Amino acid sequence: MMQEERKERENAPGTDCAPQSGPQEDARDERIAELERLLADERYGRAVDGALAGLAFSSASAKSAFAARLTDARLPLEDGTLAGLEEFVERYRRGDPAAFADGDRPVFVRPAGGAAYTGQASALRAAFGLE
Repeated sequence: MMQEERKERENAPGTDCAPQSGPQEDARDERIAELERLLADERYGRAVDGALAGLAFSSASAKSAFAARLTDARLPLEDGTLAGLEEFVERYRRGDPAAFADGDRPVFVRPAGGAAYTGQASALRAAFGLE
């Protein structure tokens, strides 16, 4: 009987037919807001991944540190790309120039087999008959 009375009151002339906000609607709205936040985070993460693909880093740790800073910066997204990325990279490059791999840096290489041993290592190798 209670449901019928409520329906009659809702449909009575001169009453506002706007639905009442209840706990179910609040929970639904919270869930929708959470899903929208997760979707925005996913879009931003993809934009960060795209930005990282175009940069050369000196090491994996330098790349992960840059990615963390870029994620924390929350640059605005414009058409799936990060607006202001160039300025961010330049600021980061000024603060940590060793994080990026540059073409003019010397490459250090260790000698591979066939090199002559000198010093203490040669005496040890001779003692074991490795020379």
